Amino acid sequence: MKKKNSFALTMTRDKIRQSYKLSPVEKLNWLEEANEFIDKALSPEKRRIWMENFR
Repeated sequence: MKKKNSFALTMTRDKIRQSYKLSPVEKLNWLEEANEFIDKALSPEKRRIWMENFR
């Protein structure tokens, strides 16, 4: 069951294979963009809880 106000990233096998071809700099840029999105999408409280669960 999907939670209210949740989001997820689904990647196909083809997209995963394409990611292997990215340079280290491109991978870091992708991670920075993803982190910026998360900072904008989550409240500080939700971000804190999320970070506690991934340590």
